[in-house]
Amino acid sequence: MNLRSSGKYLTGFLSLPDGHTVRDVFIPSIMLNGVVYASTSFGPHNPVVEFKNKDCLMLKFDKEWVQEILSEGDSVPVWVVGSFVDGTPFMAAGEVTVVD
Repeated sequence: MNLRSSGKYLTGFLSLPDGHTVRDVFIPSIMLNGVVYASTSFGPHNPVVEFKNKDCLMLKFDKEWVQEILSEGDSVPVWVVGSFVDGTPFMAAGEVTVVD
């Protein structure tokens, strides 16, 4: 993530466990690091992309809010929490590079 970029959103990709599709995800429940909600302004059918032969849900988070919770570094931990439409919770973790 480049803190000086002019983009409005930070984009991430969520890969789901076997047995679940991206359409099973309740998008309004998704939060980055338990603080920043995923944007729902892209409609109920966020784009699906393929990564490592699996469908992934493309998520966007307001960059201004994300900047408030992430510090600069090469391996900054991030996690996403949310739930499926049936109410089952999930969590995914990873790392990002944040540069200023």
